[in-house]
Amino acid sequence: MEINDIVNNTSNDTNNVLEKKVIDIYAQQRNGRKCWTIVKNFCEVDKKVFVKMLRKKFSCSGSIDDDGFIWLTGDHRSELQNIIIDRYKYEKNCVKIH
Repeated sequence: MEINDIVNNTSNDTNNVLEKKVIDIYAQQRNGRKCWTIVKNFCEVDKKVFVKMLRKKFSCSGSIDDDGFIWLTGDHRSELQNIIIDRYKYEKNCVKIH
């Protein structure tokens, strides 16, 4: 670590806490009664493990697109909000349902 890093507080240590963004959870209508649940700005390390856990818990299909958005079939907004708050220690005002 150099002196300029200490003065400017720009060190690249892994001990720095990542700033948590506001996570947006949307429901998008597909056709008829079916819909998608979309999660934006989820910045946790391993999204593949998270999506696999959600697919098993909700018995639905899910994927991660190129932009990093998580897509789940069905409307799972409130349950998903509770899981993110409990498991990843986000505050309730940081997880918004639209």
